[in-house]
Amino acid sequence: MSYPVYSLEDEIAAFFEKTSVTRQTCDNRAKDLVGGAIVPIKIQGFCSYSVYAGPNSEYVVQFRFKSLELKTETTILAKQLYGTLVPEVSFVGQLGDDDIAGKEPLYIYLANRVRGVTHLEFNLAHDRPDNSQENFAWRKTLMGDMARYTILLPPQQIIQIVPTVVVSLRSRGSPLNWSTSPTATA
Repeated sequence: MSYPVYSLEDEIAAFFEKTSVTRQTCDNRAKDLVGGAIVPIKIQGFCSYSVYAGPNSEYVVQFRFKSLELKTETTILAKQLYGTLVPEVSFVGQLGDDDIAGKEPLYIYLANRVRGVTHLEFNLAHDRPDNSQENFAWRKTLMGDMARYTILLPPQQIIQIVPTVVVSLRSRGSPLNWSTSPTATA
């Protein structure tokens, strides 16, 4: 099976075909928000256009389709749980009109940039299929590390977060019988 070669410019062009907003408008807005050079992130998602911005590229500005908005309450919860491992994300506004048929407006999000290796960069560097035994072992280690990190949080911080987690899970239709009491058993 042959796979097409990824092209950053093609992905960006495909994204902007679905919105009335231009790339230049987005780049200008990012520059207005935090200044500095505007550099597209090397791997773009299908539902967003994301750039590094700021004098030292210390911010990520993301322009997402309105229909696929980012739930900032989820990012707040992640920040509460994982601290500096998660960026501060804020909703900045909207570009484009709701009234243009077949073209979506964009929501704008601003986040501080968390430096490091992305999951995709890690996978590409190791050239292993996602379903390989080696990748399975790496994911298992990652999940264990995240669980250990969470366990090391001060108990008071976890107790304060539990009700928020429960509400978030319930709003997503979780079938589990979650209690808001950290000592209650299901």
